[in-house]
Formats: sequence, structure tokens, C-alpha cells
Amino acid sequence: MSDFTRNEIQRALLHGQSLNLGGADLSGLDLSNLIFRNTLFTKANLEGANLLGCNLEKADFQEANLLGANLFGSNLEQTNFIQANLHRANLRKANLKRANLERADLHSVRLQGACLLQANLSHAVLSNADLQKVDLRFAILKYTKFTSAILHEVDFSEAKFEKNDMEQAWFSEVNLSKACLEFVNMRGAALFDVKLNGAKLMQADFLWATLEEVDLSNADLSFANFNYSTLKSTLFTGADMTLVDFDDVTLEDTVVKVFRRRIQ
Repeated sequence: MSDFTRNEIQRALLHGQSLNLGGADLSGLDLSNLIFRNTLFTKANLEGANLLGCNLEKADFQEANLLGANLFGSNLEQTNFIQANLHRANLRKANLKRANLERADLHSVRLQGACLLQANLSHAVLSNADLQKVDLRFAILKYTKFTSAILHEVDFSEAKFEKNDMEQAWFSEVNLSKACLEFVNMRGAALFDVKLNGAKLMQADFLWATLEEVDLSNADLSFANFNYSTLKSTLFTGADMTLVDFDDVTLEDTVVKVFRRRIQ
């Protein structure tokens, strides 16, 4: 049973009271369309709570439980979600500009149409997440896990990557031109109509991956692994393929005119 009712919280907000809901049990509560700017929810239990359309700008959800919560269309700009549990949460069309999601659990989260401009997702887990048409421009994506995620029409412009796990992720119509993806794990991933031209993919792992209509022209693929991958209409023109592994690769309409760096 929740520690508060919607009416109690609404009355406090109407009277301009500063709310500290840290550690509170708000599970299953309907809090839709309320204004919670700067409100503390640290370590609160909001499992299954309805926060649809809320203004939660600069709220603090550090270590909060938001399992299955509904945050559709909410304003979460500069909100703190460090180590929060957002497993299976609905964040479709939410505004997460400059939000801090470091080490957050976003497993199976729905993020379609969400804005994560300049958001910090370092060490966050987005396994099985749906990121269709998500804005991740200038986002910090260090050690972020995208395993089995759906990445359709995602804008990664100027995003900062580092040692990402994208195993079995599904990419389509994604622009990763000039992205720094050194040591990225794309084992078993599926890439369709993806731009990786000029990308830094040193020691990237594409084992068993499928690449179709992927542009890898002028990319640095030195020491990358493409063993057992399927490459259809993939472009490697001008790519650095020094010591690339290409064992048992299936090639179809693929252009491999490469630059091989001389080893000193």
C-alpha cells in the first residue's frame, strides 16, 4: 500500500509545499500530469506508478525503483536517474535532455520518439530496449550496453562512445558517420542502411553480424573481426583494413577497395 494518496500529494503541491518523497512507497499510484520540479524521489518505490505527462524537471530519482512505470510524454529535463531501476518503463516521447542516467537499468524500456540530447548514459543498460527515432545527439555513451536493442532512425550525431556492447542489436537507417566505436562489440548484430563512413572501428567485433547497405568507406577497421559475417551491398572504399579477420565471410554486391596501413 502506498504511503500517500494522489489527493494528499496534490494538496501539498497546490499549497506550494516542498516535497521530499525520498524512500516513500508510491507504487501503483496515479500521479499523472502533476508538477514535481526539483522533487526528491531518491530510493522511492514507484513500481507501476503512472507519471504520464508530469513535469519532473530536475527531480531526483537516484536509486529509485520505477519498474514498469509510465512516464509517457513527461518532462524529465536534467532529471537525476543515477542507478535507478527503469526496467520495462514507458518513456515514449519523454523529454530527457541533459538527464543523468548513469548506471541506470533501462532493460526493455520503451523510448520511441524520446529526446536524450546531451544525456549521460554511461554504464547504463539498454538491453532489449526500443529506441526507434530517439534523439541521442551529444549523448555520453561510455560503456553503455545496447544488447538486442532496436535502433531505428536513431540520431547519434556527436555522441561520445566508448567500449560499447551492441551484441545482437538491430540497426536500421542509423547515421554513425565518423563515430568513435573502438573495441565495440557487434557480434550477431544486424545493420541495414547504416552510415559508418569515416568511423573509428579499430578492433571492432562483427562476428556473425549481418551488414546490408552499410557504408564503411574511409573507416578505420584495423584489427576488426568480420569472421562468419554476411556482407550485402556493403562499401569498404578507402577503409583501413589492416589485419582484419575475414574468415568464412559471405559477400554479395560488396565493394572492397581498401587502404592498408603499413605496419612499422
